[in-house]
Amino acid sequence: MIQPGKCWFQYKSSDLRDGQLGWTNSPFFANTYPTNAECVYIFVPAAGETVALAFTTFQTTEEPSHQDGRRYGDSSRACHKVSD
Repeated sequence: MIQPGKCWFQYKSSDLRDGQLGWTNSPFFANTYPTNAECVYIFVPAAGETVALAFTTFQTTEEPSHQDGRRYGDSSRACHKVSD
């Protein structure tokens, strides 16, 4: 069940002006999320619309782990298979 004020966010296309593309970022930016937060993002299109998500950056931790093969400070991660 979604509980208001408990890390859930709703975005409706009806909140946008005509012709405007929608976008979002972290609702808590520039603060941190609660520890072990499980957040819900709800995107509500108007009738006849579809939702398409495109991420330029998606980071879930502040510091990368040395165990995942990345260098310290390298916060990017490929979400697809990288060619050799």
